[in-house]
Amino acid sequence: MKKLFLTLTLLVAFTVSATDNTAASGSVVAVKEFTRSFPVSPGGQLTLTTDFGSIKIVGSSDDKVSIMARMRGSDDDLKDFEITAEKTGNDVTIRGNWMRKNNFFGHNSNSMDVDYIVNVPSQYNVSLGTAGGNITIQDVKGLIQGGTSGGNLDLTNINGNAELKTSGGNIRAKSTTGNLNLRTSGGNVSMSNINGDLDVSTSGGSIRIEDINGRTNAETSGGHIEVYVSGNNKGVNVETSGGHIALYLPKNIAATIDASTSGGEVEFDLPIMVNGKMRENKVRGTINGGGELIRAHTSGGDIRILARN
Repeated sequence: MKKLFLTLTLLVAFTVSATDNTAASGSVVAVKEFTRSFPVSPGGQLTLTTDFGSIKIVGSSDDKVSIMARMRGSDDDLKDFEITAEKTGNDVTIRGNWMRKNNFFGHNSNSMDVDYIVNVPSQYNVSLGTAGGNITIQDVKGLIQGGTSGGNLDLTNINGNAELKTSGGNIRAKSTTGNLNLRTSGGNVSMSNINGDLDVSTSGGSIRIEDINGRTNAETSGGHIEVYVSGNNKGVNVETSGGHIALYLPKNIAATIDASTSGGEVEFDLPIMVNGKMRENKVRGTINGGGELIRAHTSGGDIRILARN
C-alpha cells in the first residue's frame, strides 16, 4: 500500500512513471520529463550547461529549439534537480542544477540519470557543458564548443568548426566539414570522412583516422596511430609515446617525409628520395619532388608509410 501511495503521489506531482526497481537509497525509481519549445531563426546559439547528464543535439529543418530532458531517480533526487530554459533574442539557454547543497560530494551518479535531447535548426551554434555524461551532436551547421568531465564525444554530419574535450571518454567523428580541435584525457579516437584541419589528442588510447582531407595533427601518449590521407597533402604530424604508426598516402602525393622511431623500424613502399644516410629507424626525404611536411614519431613501435590502394 505504501509503494502504491508513493507511485500515485509521483504521478500527480511530476507526471512521472514508477518502476519496481529501487535506487541506491532504497527508494522507488521514477521518471520525470522536462519539455520546452522556442521558435527561433537559423544562426542563433544554444547554450546548455548541466551538473550531470548526457546531451544529444540534433539539427533539423524546423525553425525552433525543442527540449526533452528525461530524469530518472528517487523521489528526493527528482525534487533536488532543477532544469530551466529561457530564450533571449535568438538564443536559448538551458541549465540543469543539482540543488542538494548539504551534499558535499554533490550528485550520486548511481541514483540518478539525466538525458537531454535537443532539436535545433540545422544552422545553429552550440555551446555545451556537462560534469558527467556523453555528448552527441549530429546534422548541425555552426560553431560547436564544449566539454564533459566524463563521457564520450560523438560527431556525425557536422558542417562547421568544433572545439570539444572530455576528461575521460572516446572520440568518434564521421562526415564532418570544418576544422576540428578534439581532446580526451583517456580514450580511443575513431574518425572517418573528415574534411578540414584536424587537431586531435588522447592521453591514453589509439587513434584511427580514415579519409582525412586537411592539415592533420594527431598525438597519443599510449596507443597506435593509423591515418589514411586523401586529397592534396596539407601537412601531417603524428606522434605516439608507445605504439605503432601507419600512414596510408595517395600514390601521387608530393611530400617531405620525416619519420623516426626510438624502438622499432621505418618501412615504406613509396618512392622516397632519401636525404643523407638511410637508417632502419629514421627516414628523411621527399616523395614526388617534396611538398608539405609529413612527420611521424614513436618512442616504442614501428612506422609504416604505405601507398593507398
